[in-house]
Amino acid sequence: MRGKHRSTPIEDLVIESKKLAAKGVKELVLIAQDLTYYGLDLYKERRLGALLKELVKVEGIEWIRLHYAHPAHSSQRIIDAMANAKKVCRYLDMPIQHGSDKILKSMRRGLGKDGIRDRVLRLREAIPDIRIRTTVIVGYPGETDDEFKQLYDFIEEMEFDRLGI
Repeated sequence: MRGKHRSTPIEDLVIESKKLAAKGVKELVLIAQDLTYYGLDLYKERRLGALLKELVKVEGIEWIRLHYAHPAHSSQRIIDAMANAKKVCRYLDMPIQHGSDKILKSMRRGLGKDGIRDRVLRLREAIPDIRIRTTVIVGYPGETDDEFKQLYDFIEEMEFDRLGI
């Protein structure tokens, strides 16, 4: 993907969702390079929570699934919005990419292992039945056996529900 994040206005997404619901669609899947950025370009602030509040009102839509929420930007406000939106699936795809602080810094992920742990624990506290899928990269340029072991141990500690490697 190239270029800046581009959001579709909330009103347009609600209209599109109503049209889909009228055709019998039951599930909305919100997919973006990073959903946590939603609205920053249009509204000068992150508005994923506001979007969810409007989409859950759409008659006929039974559930909303979120894909790709960067851990560094998964704020408590977003976590609370997910927890309070009954139609939002208790599922989140949060690509952590690694469990070594050195590798995460090299990847410019914005959070170290402790920050990722904090986000995951806050999600689980706010949404006890949440299922978290993540992805990691192994064989990253310069990754040592020790850094791979740190990743392995972190994955075991966090007990993600699904894992893509």
